[in-house]
Amino acid sequence: MKNDYIVYDVSSDSGKYRIDYIFKDHFNNKLNFNLELSRAETDKMISRFGVPKNIFTAHRETFETRARNEQLMRQGFFLLNNNTVEPDKSAVINYYANSFCKPIAEMIVEVLQTRNKDTRRNRIELAMRFVQDIPYSIPECSDKNKYCGGVNPPPKLLIDGYGDCDSKAIFFAGILIYLIDSRDIIFLVQRKHILTAIRTKTKEKSLTYVRYRGKNYLIAETAGPGKRLLGQKGKYFSRSFKVERLGVNPVEIIPILNLN
Repeated sequence: MKNDYIVYDVSSDSGKYRIDYIFKDHFNNKLNFNLELSRAETDKMISRFGVPKNIFTAHRETFETRARNEQLMRQGFFLLNNNTVEPDKSAVINYYANSFCKPIAEMIVEVLQTRNKDTRRNRIELAMRFVQDIPYSIPECSDKNKYCGGVNPPPKLLIDGYGDCDSKAIFFAGILIYLIDSRDIIFLVQRKHILTAIRTKTKEKSLTYVRYRGKNYLIAETAGPGKRLLGQKGKYFSRSFKVERLGVNPVEIIPILNLN
């Protein structure tokens, strides 16, 4: 599923992936972002994601087999949560963000600075539009011997040109850590949906907030193709959710220029 104005083209030559993406910002202007990635390095990093399916086959659990499976999960950026094997969102971001999210954050800042609109709110809104307009589809693991949890990590999302709510929420958070304080970002894990929420110091009428540890967070629905502003809920939002904190390594946030 995608919006009719979207152009998302991926080509490969001379050892490079080239991505040409046309989307609309939150001012309804069309933007064209171009990305060039090393094919060998990108493929290598994509291959890290996922866990071998044989860890799910029936076996007699011992200390050694449990330790081996836990190591395989860590290597593939997965964890065991209440007896469920699921992607470790923070680990995914730690590994992939510098190569595949930071360049997008830099393009977002460049656009906003050129227009003299580089504010925290505009950074969040433009990052939301970038992710929302990427076509929506359920990912499949390219390696049939691996379990990928229905998630495309950032480089595979870029190369495939689509992702679902999990994939996009992770990708969005990976971009945001270069634009705002990562401590202001949380995941809201619902029964059949995942989205992010961003801490705010003020409350605005008609917008949807969640309260966590005494602070207000505006929901950020990035699944798309619906175009939601920060704080506007999508049709799948539910008040029943579990908060998952983002625990990433510190990165250098791109400074906001003085608009004066």
